Amino acid sequence: MHSIAPVRSAGGAADYFANDNYYTAQENAEGMVWGGEGARLLGLEGEVDRDAFEAILAGRLPSGEMVGQVEGRRLGLDLTFSMPKSASILAL
Repeated sequence: MHSIAPVRSAGGAADYFANDNYYTAQENAEGMVWGGEGARLLGLEGEVDRDAFEAILAGRLPSGEMVGQVEGRRLGLDLTFSMPKSASILAL
């Protein structure tokens, strides 16, 4: 089973990634880091700063330039995949 929901709020997305530690609850877990060609071209490297992440989601580049449309902005998609309950019970 899966669900797809649009991510529409830069602040909400930044809060989610800043506060959710489901996968990084370990003491020695590393934080998020910028990666990929797009990040390199924008000069984004190293650990992700919450404010810089929110700015990028809002369409504000590190140079201060605003890009993209504001009206109806879709920052991304939240994809959730889960096993049917019957399969989860079988795993026990």
